Amino acid sequence: MLLMTLTLRNSILIGFLLVVTLFFLFFSAFLIYLVAGFPRSFLLNDLYQITESTKPIAELLITCGAYILYSLVTGYVLKTYFRKTTSPEVFFFMLFTLSLSFNGLKCFQIFLILNSLPSYYGVVLTRLDIFGTFFGLGCLFCAGIFPTGIRTQKYGLFIGLIFLISVIIAASLPVDASTMDTSLSYAVGNKKELYIVLYVLKLFSFINFFLAGYFKNNRDYYYLGLAILVLLAGTEAFRIFSSHLLEISGFISLVFGTVFFSNRIHSLYMWR
Repeated sequence: MLLMTLTLRNSILIGFLLVVTLFFLFFSAFLIYLVAGFPRSFLLNDLYQITESTKPIAELLITCGAYILYSLVTGYVLKTYFRKTTSPEVFFFMLFTLSLSFNGLKCFQIFLILNSLPSYYGVVLTRLDIFGTFFGLGCLFCAGIFPTGIRTQKYGLFIGLIFLISVIIAASLPVDASTMDTSLSYAVGNKKELYIVLYVLKLFSFINFFLAGYFKNNRDYYYLGLAILVLLAGTEAFRIFSSHLLEISGFISLVFGTVFFSNRIHSLYMWR
């Protein structure tokens, strides 16, 4: 397994950034397709007859687009901000921010519904959403375990394991194409076990930084843990889609947590 040099690290990030950029271009083209081909009144209607969502189509598009735009902007900003930093915390945190773009792919369910395309494609979108969720949380978990004392430069091993596990989970979970929830994803089986795993990953994603602060007697890691907690609370509130206030508050928390984490980690590693 190759050591994580600055060149390899940048190559991996550029690869993910290209993928997110592609997502953004597809999303932009989809918006043009909707604006040019449908009246404004249609975009203000909901999809209640087909899904459980009573949200207007425009609002669903804004929510999904926010994920993609967040990943795109954050990815390029952080890559520039930390262009000479090889610290694992920064690297895995950036992969987490890029992974959130997969949550925005759900908006293409609208395209599938409008064109009466086979549900198979919707299942693929749901599995991509699951993959992005597990890959992102796996990276965020790894961002927290390195400060606790792990000494290795073979980050590629961790990335490969996270990627493989995420693919296996996304491909093996049963998906019910007859039921779509309010977030534009098809219903997934083993939901209880799925959420247990997700919340355990989220829990240890910020606890790891608190442990690092305790072991190293460095309060900067406590701030990093707090930033991760705020960020995760934001993603959770933003994911629920239950009210405008919750969505706005969630996105603000997501952005604030990202900025807070970036500033604290920069002050910690600015000597590198």
